[in-house]
Amino acid sequence: MTTLVAGAGIGGLALGTALSRVGIEAEIHESWPEATPGAGAFLNLSPNGMKALREIGAADSVADTGSPSTGIEFYNHRGRQIGQLDSSEEAIKYGATNIMIRRADLHRILLETAQSAGVTITGGHRLEAVEETLDQVQVAFSGGDVATGSVLIGADGVHSQTRSYVVGGDIDPKYLGLVDVAGFSPMPPPGIIPGPQRMVFGRHAFFSYYIAPSGETWWFCNFPHASQPRPGELQATTPEQWRDSLLDLHADDPPQIVQILKESAAPVGAWPLTDLANIPTWHTNRVCLLGDAAHATSPSAGQGASLALEDAVVLAHQMAAHGKNKRAFAAFETQRRPRVESLIRLARRNSNTKTPGAIGGLFRDLLLPVFLRAGATAIGKQAYTYQPPTLENTPSAHA
Repeated sequence: MTTLVAGAGIGGLALGTALSRVGIEAEIHESWPEATPGAGAFLNLSPNGMKALREIGAADSVADTGSPSTGIEFYNHRGRQIGQLDSSEEAIKYGATNIMIRRADLHRILLETAQSAGVTITGGHRLEAVEETLDQVQVAFSGGDVATGSVLIGADGVHSQTRSYVVGGDIDPKYLGLVDVAGFSPMPPPGIIPGPQRMVFGRHAFFSYYIAPSGETWWFCNFPHASQPRPGELQATTPEQWRDSLLDLHADDPPQIVQILKESAAPVGAWPLTDLANIPTWHTNRVCLLGDAAHATSPSAGQGASLALEDAVVLAHQMAAHGKNKRAFAAFETQRRPRVESLIRLARRNSNTKTPGAIGGLFRDLLLPVFLRAGATAIGKQAYTYQPPTLENTPSAHA
């Protein structure tokens, strides 16, 4: 029987392709009506994520579509540069480099790659119930459809329905006290040279922007919001309200930020920053979680998509080695949990430094170069050096 995958996001699509590469048939069920390329903003794929993409044959397309970042420059609210990170040596150090890419483009490439590998993808299938027996699992979807397979992999995101089944109840992600808003400006601010990603510790909010080779400027803003936004609250804010609010937040910050915001169309979205770690278990006998469903990290370490891609390759490798069963899932969790939870903690620390207040900002400006050197060493060792297992010619033990 086939392997069922809930969710056609980054992790689910990568897993479908990875399973195909080790000879395991997979079918993906997505809650949206069609598994079309998603919207969203943009992201950074770090060297470990690019190495995982190589294993499923998508790295070249991603590199050709996105663009390498030459590094990151950090500024305070007065526009003074207070630190920088150089990415020019990453390919030599880690075997790959950071790639900046629109989320929609990454999703399109992963979708095309999975379809080319023969993976079946069905939209309009929101998971509602799971029933497993000794030798199979049955999934009921909204609308009345049912699918039966040997195992179910929940790649259905931070609000995973599959996770509720695995752990026997709802586990909410932890709200980190920040809201993320992102968008695109059709042109760069004058006088700014493309290349590095710029990050500005504003007086009231954190702002980052990147100028793509086309000249389009990609940006996001993180600002403090004491209580977690209610469902639908952020979506109810009109584009005009977002623009006025963001311009107010950055009125005392470098003028490039105001220009970017004024040139931008409506934000492409707003999201509360959350993470998820230390859930009791990632699997049952025939159901296993992957990506954000098992462990979600805030964007503040640039690792969310890369960790999901790693998960896909590692889980496919373990299922090929041990079969489609609990042994493979246990090996996967044992291998992955320490790594991902360490990076979740790192991302949480980064989130906590984005709005430190006036006194904290003064110490940050003085000490940031020291912290950056230490942080770059840590992220390099913890994240970038990781080498996923090779899927080509992986011995297969699956039934």
